[in-house]
Amino acid sequence: MKYYPDASGSLTYPEVNHAIEGVFAEHGRGNVQMPPKIDITFPEGDFRTMPASIPSQNLAGVKIVKRPPRQSCTWPADGDGNDYSD
Repeated sequence: MKYYPDASGSLTYPEVNHAIEGVFAEHGRGNVQMPPKIDITFPEGDFRTMPASIPSQNLAGVKIVKRPPRQSCTWPADGDGNDYSD
């Protein structure tokens, strides 16, 4: 597994695009592990972790999101039927 503490100068845009294409291809082949997100609820909002792994590329990562309490969230009404609550 690789760790990039500061990836801002590590890759060019073509390299990033190539890597993203590879990740989506692996996902399309069913080779991506994405377990359900983990929610931890606090009075101040919730904290979500979303792990994922691509074993064939020796990659793993976690997306972490902090959200405010639901009652303070206002989502745009765009008419698409999605309340954007997740």
